[in-house]
Amino acid sequence: MAKINSCPDYLLVCASQKGDKSAFEKLVVKYQNRIFNMLLRMLGDYEIALDLSQETFTHAYQGLKNFKRESAFFTWLFRIALNIATSKKRQLARHSYKILLSQESDYPLESLQDVTREVSPETQLIQQEMQSEVQKAISSLPSEFKEALILRDMEDLSYEEIQEILCCPLGTVRSRIHRARLMLKEKLSSMTENF
Repeated sequence: MAKINSCPDYLLVCASQKGDKSAFEKLVVKYQNRIFNMLLRMLGDYEIALDLSQETFTHAYQGLKNFKRESAFFTWLFRIALNIATSKKRQLARHSYKILLSQESDYPLESLQDVTREVSPETQLIQQEMQSEVQKAISSLPSEFKEALILRDMEDLSYEEIQEILCCPLGTVRSRIHRARLMLKEKLSSMTENF
C-alpha cells in the first residue's frame, strides 16, 4: 500500500490517460476508501454508498481522457463523487424515498468511539445511540453545509481543496463550514442533555 501512496497521482494519471489500466487501478486502490466513506457520510446508506463509489470510478475512468490536470486528481474525483451523490439524492427525493441511516454501520464516527478500552454493553448502546443521533444531525443539514462539513472535518481536506471540489470562493467555503458547525452544535445540544 505504501508503494501506491508514494507514486504521485500526476504520473498515474498520465499513464492512465495513455491506456495503462494498472495505473488507474492504483488510483482506485488509493482513493476507494475515502470516496466510499464520504458517500456513506453524505447518504447514510452502506449499499448506496458502495454502488455510487463504483459509479464514481467508472465515470472517472470514462472521463479521464478529458482531465486537463489543472487541478489535483483527487479533488476532481471528489467532485465527481459529490455530483453523483447529489443526483442520487434528487432521484430518491423525486420518488419520495427517505434515506434511512444504517444503525449498524461498520464506519462509525471515529471521534465518538474509544477503541482502546473495553466498554460495558450499556455504554456501547449509549455510544451507538449517540452515533446515530450525530449521523442524523449531519444528514439533516442542508446539502451545501453538509458537503463542506464532511469534506473538512471528516475527510480532513484543506479549505483550498474544498474550494476546488465545491467550485465556490474560499470565503464561501469558510462560511459554510462555520455555519454547518454551528447548526450541528445546535442540533446536538439537546441530545447531550439526554445522555
